Amino acid sequence: MRLSEIEPIAISGAGLSSLPLRRPLGVEAFGINAYSSVAAGGHVVEDHTEASLLHEEVYAVLAGHATFTLDGETLDAPSGTVVFIRDPDMKCSAVAAEAGTSVLAIGGKAGEAHTSSPWEWFFYAERFGPTADWDGAITHLQAGVERHPSNASMMYSPATSSGRQKTTTSRRSAGCPATRPRS
Repeated sequence: MRLSEIEPIAISGAGLSSLPLRRPLGVEAFGINAYSSVAAGGHVVEDHTEASLLHEEVYAVLAGHATFTLDGETLDAPSGTVVFIRDPDMKCSAVAAEAGTSVLAIGGKAGEAHTSSPWEWFFYAERFGPTADWDGAITHLQAGVERHPSNASMMYSPATSSGRQKTTTSRRSAGCPATRPRS
């Protein structure tokens, strides 16, 4: 599989595009996905810690040039750079220093079998938003609930999409566009 063959998913509020790899490849042993930015200054790793999941992470800059921020310290990362984060409490982010930057992310909890994270289901559901395909989003998120039945956010997400579906249907019946323009 080539990254160029993967339809990027724009992650609203995160300012980055996800290139899902784990699910299409069927990887179950560890988490693996890629992120890209078409413009310099765009995120290729969102600002986060792995404190809730206790994951160690490896980031590899596949193309372009990134600048990582690790607990407030910057790291210049041209193509070919590999960054390892052992401490799940370390705050991490990265932005593209040049257009076309892609970063591969691999992670998992040390000493345990991997289980997919709920965020993966949320990111993938973003794919349905631009076309207002709320049935698709709901079906996808309900499958996520089956995989993560004790996660409160997972339980809430299908209901949120259902609400969006009803709003879209109401707006269409009133002769309005299906979605509101984002400001």
